[in-house]
Amino acid sequence: MRLRRWLYRIYRSYAGLSNVWRRRLTAAGWLAGVLMALSAAVGLNTSEAAAYQLFTLLAAAFALAVVHNLFFRPRLELTRHVPKFGSAGSRLTYRVRVRNRGRRRHTALCLREALKEPVPEQAAFFEEPEPGERARNRFDRTFLFYRWTWLRERARAARVADSAFFPVQPGGELDVPMQIDLLRRGVLRLTRMQVGRPDLFGLLKSLRIVPCAQETTVTVLPKRYPLRPVTLGGRARYQPCGAVLAGAVGQSDEFVGLREYRPGDPVRHLHWRSWARTGKPIVREFQDEFFPRYALALDTFAPYDRRNVFEEAVSVAASFACTLDTKESLLDLMFVGPEAYCFTSGRGTAQPERLLQILAAVDLCRTKPFTDLDRLIQSHVRDVSACICVFIDWDDARRTCVERLQARGIEMLVLVIRPPGAAPPETAANGHVRFLDASRVAEGLARL
Repeated sequence: MRLRRWLYRIYRSYAGLSNVWRRRLTAAGWLAGVLMALSAAVGLNTSEAAAYQLFTLLAAAFALAVVHNLFFRPRLELTRHVPKFGSAGSRLTYRVRVRNRGRRRHTALCLREALKEPVPEQAAFFEEPEPGERARNRFDRTFLFYRWTWLRERARAARVADSAFFPVQPGGELDVPMQIDLLRRGVLRLTRMQVGRPDLFGLLKSLRIVPCAQETTVTVLPKRYPLRPVTLGGRARYQPCGAVLAGAVGQSDEFVGLREYRPGDPVRHLHWRSWARTGKPIVREFQDEFFPRYALALDTFAPYDRRNVFEEAVSVAASFACTLDTKESLLDLMFVGPEAYCFTSGRGTAQPERLLQILAAVDLCRTKPFTDLDRLIQSHVRDVSACICVFIDWDDARRTCVERLQARGIEMLVLVIRPPGAAPPETAANGHVRFLDASRVAEGLARL
């Protein structure tokens, strides 16, 4: 354990240093750096080889490049125009308005988002093995460098690149197109930008932080899979406060007829004209609201080594959340995080896009048992017509949860996401349970 702590500190420092050189060195700079190292190795004996002259020339060029970049002080004003939403696995395209507030003309500038480089959690570095790590040699399994790089790439929220070089005149303005590859769901905060300019020899880029007009936040929605139109069984049920929910879509207070007043009838239902005509209190009668209500339960209980399975489960839940028709129904999204949550969309409540934003921020729960989700589902099952369960494991607790729902007459669709290549457990007692391989989720959903 002491060795791993020592390795974690070294790799963390190495990552910060390597990022600096990777951003500043151009392609010509990398080539010059390799040539300088080779010439230094070959030209150690200056009396027998002239390679040291190439080393001296390249070292002088790098020194001049560093000095030249020290005087780069751009006076720019940047304003981003970024969409509020993006999707994991897609490319976000936007533009940045650049205004030169200085007196100098810049002939070749480039922009880059100054995103914070991901640093894996220490607990994940200690406990979570890289896929295929057991097949590596003993040296790699001891020093865990490949585990470190794998964890860094998995934690990376987005991949940015430099914009094309552009000139800007004193007092001039122009729009610069930018692109970001969104790698995983969550909230991406764009705070600062770097302005780069190559030196006289094109070896190094001088990077300066330029504050933007305001911080920009992009909500990266989960990846979704195409689904066929989903038709869930189950009959429409009376929904408490159904008229209130239907009111937002113009279907509340549907008039059925008139009848005599009964003790307990609301005063607002009195029909004054009929009362005046008959001399007896008459009330209006309305139809109760009956419509389907569906539950979408997401399993958030998994260890570190199943995070990739959990991400696929979130994508599956998001696919159903945006595919189910909620114009004439309600959809309850249920999961457990720091607390047990239930969010409703459809029929005058929140739009499905709101559920996608919630799924963009959901995370694993390691401090509570699965029974918390079971209790949450059972507490809402009275009003539910059908239930979709997205599980990341299949054990006795999850099987019992499904059997309880079926005993109440709830239509079920259970999707169990399994690790890539893992054989499914014994077939469930009914045909409502489907096992999907995490590496072939799209194929499994297409067969539903």
